[in-house]
Amino acid sequence: DTTSALDPNTEARVVENLRGGNDATSIIIVASRPSTISLADRVIHLDGGQVVAIGTHASLLESSAEYRRLIGAFEADRSDAATPNEGGSTRGD
Repeated sequence: DTTSALDPNTEARVVENLRGGNDATSIIIVASRPSTISLADRVIHLDGGQVVAIGTHASLLESSAEYRRLIGAFEADRSDAATPNEGGSTRGD
């Protein structure tokens, strides 16, 4: 995910700039961050190299337990990484 180092506002501007081109152009973005995924018109959820669900981020959150689990795991991991450990630094430092 090439936008992973960007803050959410800058990331959204990058995606909007990509959309500003030709309507006949399709752009495929491989992403793991929910903030990037939620900006997509269509999300294709893969498991083991197989398509298991297609929809918007919101529709997949509603209809797919596995998709919800993956998004939840990412959010939990991100939250854990931001929590200071006993040494006063964040995990992963």
